[in-house]
Parts: sequence; C-alpha cells; structure tokens
Amino acid sequence: MRADMDAAKVEAADCCLVRPDCWDIVMAWRVICGQWRTASPGGMAGGIVWMGLDYASVAAGLAGMGIEQTPDLWWGLRVMEAEAKGELNK
Repeated sequence: MRADMDAAKVEAADCCLVRPDCWDIVMAWRVICGQWRTASPGGMAGGIVWMGLDYASVAAGLAGMGIEQTPDLWWGLRVMEAEAKGELNK
C-alpha cells in the first residue's frame, strides 16, 4: 500500500495540489469512496439521494488495506464526505 501511495504522489504531482498533511486522507478516500449509503425516496423515478458513507464498510476497507484508523484520518474522511455529499446531491 505504501508503495502505491508513494507512486501516486509522484504521478499526481503534476496534476493535483494536495497539502502534504492531507495526503494520507486523500489516499484513504481513494480506497473507500465507493462505500455510500443511498436512498431512492421516489422509487425508481425519484433518483438517488446520497445519505453518507457506510462507516462499517469504510472501517473494513481501511483495515483491509492496512491503513491505520486514527481520529485525524476519520475527521478528514468526514470532511471529504460532507463535500462529496453536497456535490452528489445537487
């Protein structure tokens, strides 16, 4: 995992600015960003509402990739979740 993260840092250097203190959060987000809880309040014709991340699935995904689950990491993922949810629900 660390080798992949280091390689991604080199590849992303030319296309994306990420503060060094946020790098591990962004890499963790890449691992878990598909673990959403959704709802379809109007049935099939009503579209999808993105409720938030499924935290049990997020924890399993992080553990499966050997990513240490610190309070700072979880806080960063919650910040990213809030921003993504706002965009997804537009």
